[in-house]
Amino acid sequence: MSAKTFIELKGVRTHNLKNLDLRIPHHALTVVTGISGSGKSSLAFATLYAEGQRRFLESISTYSRQYFKSALKPEVDAVRGIPPAIAFEQKNVVRNARSTVGTASEINDYLKLLYSTLGHLHCPRCQTAVVHPNASQSALQVSQCAGDTPLWLLLVFDGLDPQNHEQAAQKLIELGYRHGFKNGERVELKACLPDKEPLCAVLDRLTPGHIRRSRVLEAFENGLTAGRHVLLTLGPTRYHIEVWQGQTCLNKVFDAPSCPNCLQRFALPEPAWFSFNSALGACPACEGYGRIIDIDMEKAVNQNSALAFGAVAPFQHAAYADYLAALLALCHHHRISTHLPYRALAENQRKLIEDGSPADDWPGIRGFFKQLEKQRYKVHVRVFLARYRAYLPCPHCQGQRLNPLALQVKLAGRSIADLWQLPLPELKLFLNTLPLDPTDKAKAGTVWKEVCRRVDLLCQMGLTYLNLARPTRTLSGGEYQRLRIAHTLGNALTQSLYVLDEPTIGLHACDVERMVTLVKQLVTGGNTVVVVEHASQVIAAADHIIELGPGAGESGGHLVAEGRLRDLPAHSRSRAALSGKSLLRPAQFRSPCKEFIEVRNARANNLKNLTFRIPLNRLVCLSGISGSGKTTLMKHVLYGQAQYLKGNTEVDRGPCDAILGLEQVDEVMLIDQSPVSPSPRSNPATLTGAYGILRALLAATPAAKERQLGPGHFSFNSGKGRCPACEGRGAIIYDMQFLDDLTLCCDTCQGKRFTSQTLAVRYRGKNVADMLHLTASEACQFFSDQPKILRALEPLVQVGLAYLRLGQATSTLSGGESQRLKLATVLGQSRSKARYLLLFDEPTTGLHHDDIATLFNVLHELLMRGHSLLVVEHHLDFLLQCDYLIDLGPAGGSKGGHIVDQGALSKILKTGKGITAQYLRERFNILMKCPAST
Repeated sequence: MSAKTFIELKGVRTHNLKNLDLRIPHHALTVVTGISGSGKSSLAFATLYAEGQRRFLESISTYSRQYFKSALKPEVDAVRGIPPAIAFEQKNVVRNARSTVGTASEINDYLKLLYSTLGHLHCPRCQTAVVHPNASQSALQVSQCAGDTPLWLLLVFDGLDPQNHEQAAQKLIELGYRHGFKNGERVELKACLPDKEPLCAVLDRLTPGHIRRSRVLEAFENGLTAGRHVLLTLGPTRYHIEVWQGQTCLNKVFDAPSCPNCLQRFALPEPAWFSFNSALGACPACEGYGRIIDIDMEKAVNQNSALAFGAVAPFQHAAYADYLAALLALCHHHRISTHLPYRALAENQRKLIEDGSPADDWPGIRGFFKQLEKQRYKVHVRVFLARYRAYLPCPHCQGQRLNPLALQVKLAGRSIADLWQLPLPELKLFLNTLPLDPTDKAKAGTVWKEVCRRVDLLCQMGLTYLNLARPTRTLSGGEYQRLRIAHTLGNALTQSLYVLDEPTIGLHACDVERMVTLVKQLVTGGNTVVVVEHASQVIAAADHIIELGPGAGESGGHLVAEGRLRDLPAHSRSRAALSGKSLLRPAQFRSPCKEFIEVRNARANNLKNLTFRIPLNRLVCLSGISGSGKTTLMKHVLYGQAQYLKGNTEVDRGPCDAILGLEQVDEVMLIDQSPVSPSPRSNPATLTGAYGILRALLAATPAAKERQLGPGHFSFNSGKGRCPACEGRGAIIYDMQFLDDLTLCCDTCQGKRFTSQTLAVRYRGKNVADMLHLTASEACQFFSDQPKILRALEPLVQVGLAYLRLGQATSTLSGGESQRLKLATVLGQSRSKARYLLLFDEPTTGLHHDDIATLFNVLHELLMRGHSLLVVEHHLDFLLQCDYLIDLGPAGGSKGGHIVDQGALSKILKTGKGITAQYLRERFNILMKCPAST
């Protein structure tokens, strides 16, 4: 077949790939699968995407191309038929606090146009709808007036200083006006001068039935011009035109949008009003961030402690002992108990302590910090203040980010900030039911349709629990990836190569099918899609499957199977997983536990006052629809409160009434998917502690002693042994300004990080660079006679990270790999008799079915050591291994936060009512019917 039909790859040798020859069909969905470390990302990202991006970047300016001349190309003999490439990785690199779901999806841009076109401005002073009658339209209405009474067109000045009456009247006379209006009658304009009454001039008198529109329009235009002339003379005086018929005012015409009640004038709304990134729209107090930095009383005062026992943390420092003495004297004088927990004090007592009392010469805790602000020029004071600061909602805009005038523009009774706060399904309903008349549709029909379409795409992506105000940097890698996919679908790009990294991460089983449908839309739009994925539903929907393996690291990189699902050989792991022949088997149900940790009335975010128990020394799983409150419950309530009780006031904690039973565990540890360290110097060798032992071994060699090299010379963080050109990084980073930073291999050390003198020192034929290049499994074999190194590295092999190289930067690891690396460090530390409560956030991320079996063996070992495990998870095979299940729902966002099912797994499989229980029963029945794989 021709290259027009396929992306043809010849001799792919990137990383651990073994000289692969592949054909990836255009305009099709191709899934790359295999066990962790088999080379999936090397093929999809380091080869396909890197080559597609390189070819595109070569077409840009000469300034940029000068850096790419020395850039390393993927190790491949030939690539033909590759289109421009776009990659969506499961990493959220956004750190900008101004970026939100609305800005990243460009929905905010369309909403700005919608509000500037159809929004109705309300007066901030009196909340009356601002009007801006068009002179032409008003003239048409006046010309159609009926009745017998004449119509008077009056130029009215409101708020005119009486001493300016004569000057204003004289100016109007000079402009050709002779008559005024007084007590319902027309009089000479000069006759109005002595009375000092509100000034009005007669523009015209019209007889009903003989009114010409052109005459009325001319009178309006002349009157508005005359008003401006008078204003030029008198200053900022308000004026408008009124149409009177008898004792009734039929109409008011203003020269600008104005409040008909208080006559305040306004500018016409424009799109920049509704952007918190614009000076016109941003709240002047918080500059559009929606929050300010201020003293957080929760950090300054421990609510569970008493005043006499250190409740006010800043007063415990010796330098501020006088404030503590003054506080205790104040409490004695006002008979405030200093031995009760601070939260038990009356509200007026807490207010006195915090806000102060001038009569008692007590500045209060807030006053204390204000006094310290005057000494901010001292470094130690700035450090001290930073301990008790936090980001709090802006008191001026209440966290809505916009200035007061922009918030007064309403559409169907809601401001644009109100729409940002709505969960996406509610926003979708609001937009679909927006009352638009034919005129409105003509003005903004296309914009309205585009907003509805993009919001619908986000909902289909399973992000229904988000709102447009959610900061992008708070999204997980999977959420951010799905947001970008929805954005791409909204832009309708074609003839491109999309490389996706497990887009189903974080999705409940019921949401995966919708994700597959949307990914297929990219294919339908004329694109080629390559997905690194393990989910059986995605593999089953693929047009083409590439399975790599058979092992990880050096044992991987081979093409195990290729083609459509029906064409895969019987030994294919993907085919076995789809047929139900999983290495995982339904758990042997353990006996009930008598030790519990009880959480009472958890109510953070969308949690609805949940009370539940977590059995100890058991595998407990938290499941539920995306956005149902799982992470909030585990990370913010349980972990946050546990850290706060230990004295860590800086952690983000969710409110609850109490957590009972924490004294039964020695420590609560969170093992999530956040990066281990953003530094390129951090690697598995340093994290496990093996690198210090390696350096000592090298320093003890005869060659090192001869050169007088100590352990410090084998450090790439400091010392004389590291390469001076790259300072031990092994690469040079170039600032590309308008592009991502470009990282190139150091020409001096060729990426080895050390000087030639340091590299000349060898231990059993390997220098320090060679040792850092070893994988964890290779290192265990090489140092088989070094028990300290083995103890440090064996946990890496246990958790399925045997393929990681000791010197690989942790900043390059996926979220799942980072989590397993943290788990490996826990395995190395937990050999004592201490009991931990370990909290995991989707540990199966990025794992093949075989890898999940390995992970479960590690978790089982932790249980055998007496630890307790609480795991947030969606993977059905993993959930079938748990002892106890807590299922949240029934939906995401505001409709979540309830406990749908809870109890032992055997109970859930029999009587569970939620959608998770339904999927678990289906999977359980499949596994019971299929023979176990070998």
